[in-house]
Amino acid sequence: MGATAATLTYLFAVGATLLALLLFIVVLTRLATGVWLPASVQPHVERYGLWAIAGLAIASFILSLWYSEIVGFPPCTLCWFARTMMYPLAVIGIVAAWRNDRTAWPYILSLAMLGLVITGYHHLYQIGFVSGDLCTAFRNGGECAKRYVYEFNLMTLPLMGFVVFAAIALLAWLTRKG
Repeated sequence: MGATAATLTYLFAVGATLLALLLFIVVLTRLATGVWLPASVQPHVERYGLWAIAGLAIASFILSLWYSEIVGFPPCTLCWFARTMMYPLAVIGIVAAWRNDRTAWPYILSLAMLGLVITGYHHLYQIGFVSGDLCTAFRNGGECAKRYVYEFNLMTLPLMGFVVFAAIALLAWLTRKG
């Protein structure tokens, strides 16, 4: 990986870490107070939440292609399955945001939850917490275990995807038509 790609990957890892911290704070707030967001923040999430979903999905779409086509990291089987969840989210997110269609939340949430399962398993496999049986079942195995990114002795590409899927899932829940 070149110097520019390494620097950008480090910045993406920092961004994913900050987003994960924000999600953690939101969940802790929910557990402590019974509300997801402070009253002063909720209108902003309702107004811009669908655009945030679209932005996160589009950025993930572009970055996944950048890593595979420009940086040269070949996507493994699990990466492709995660992409099959993220790519439609980019399209659904754009259409939902453009039309301000809060009724799209079940579709967004469904894809995000499936993406969470795939990327969560993939990350746990890459750090050695679970076996690679699932990856091996779909292909000859092995390539799913290769870590191209390992920032802060934790942040892998699948974990970055997991954080984005989690943010999209939470935003879909918070912007649903109630």
